[in-house]
Amino acid sequence: GKSKSFFVRQKKVLEKY
Repeated sequence: GKSKSFFVRQKKVLEKY
């Protein structure tokens, strides 16, 4: 649950950068 959210957020950040 939390781990998934963290991964999703990191993926978005990577895409943004």
